[in-house]
Amino acid sequence: MDKSENNRHIIRKFLFYLSLALIFILTSFIYDFRINNSSSPEKILKTLQTDFNDAEKKLSVYLDSLAQPNYLSGSDQAGAFIREHVNSRFAFHFYTYKNDSLVFWSDNSVPLSQLAHVERAGNRTISLANGIYFYNDTIIGEYRLAGLFLLK
Repeated sequence: MDKSENNRHIIRKFLFYLSLALIFILTSFIYDFRINNSSSPEKILKTLQTDFNDAEKKLSVYLDSLAQPNYLSGSDQAGAFIREHVNSRFAFHFYTYKNDSLVFWSDNSVPLSQLAHVERAGNRTISLANGIYFYNDTIIGEYRLAGLFLLK
């Protein structure tokens, strides 16, 4: 081997190890940045609060939509509305009472015996046998529309 080939070989090794070192350093900076910025308690709390506010607004909008006369009178139409429009990552549950008698429910996952005794009209959290829910209802004449989603 002559001197120029030897120098080229040394330069290739140097560049190879330099590029490995740069890749390692860049990867550690990216990893450190992601860990420090994604798991801070403030960021987690802010995300939870944003998600809760979003779910609360959507629940209110859906209850307002279900308060239309054509949805109050027919549970089939209300069920169709829920299947078509309530496609979100939050599991919303809806119930319609007419003169304190349940006339429509969106599913059977919430214990109805406990839900029937909830005080009327308003937003609040309620604790039921299968979890803690955010509850919202509205009264339209003889109907009470109740909606809730699971918190914990």
